[in-house]
Amino acid sequence: MVMPTIRHRKALRNIGNSRTEAEALVKANYSPSYARSGQIKKTKGWQVLLDKSLPDSKLMKRHQELLDKRDTQVIVVGEEKVKIDLGPETNAVKSGLDMAYKLKNRYPNEKGDNGNKTLILIVSGESASRYGVHPNTDTENNSTG
Repeated sequence: MVMPTIRHRKALRNIGNSRTEAEALVKANYSPSYARSGQIKKTKGWQVLLDKSLPDSKLMKRHQELLDKRDTQVIVVGEEKVKIDLGPETNAVKSGLDMAYKLKNRYPNEKGDNGNKTLILIVSGESASRYGVHPNTDTENNSTG
């Protein structure tokens, strides 16, 4: 079984206290060039550590909260309190999600590496027929069955 190294663990602890990921890696005794390269994200030990520290289920929960989050303000009109919906408030949560997805190498990079991600498409039967894709007729796995 692949295990994260001590430097992997130090780097992950440093990320919250560093301005950049590269700075966190240098503080964990990685060379500056290695720290800037992003190569650590390709190591199995780093992926094991992130999967334990930042499980996808936790990211998905926060992502859903981001999608549903609303910024509100309460104002007093006469003797009544009125709650006003100011729309989505997303900056803080978006930044946290962005960092997590980058750490887990879920974004494609400029070199054409598509990262490690799964794409699930849900297509209506009509659209599937239009494009020559045959819908699943197995009622056990069919959401309409």
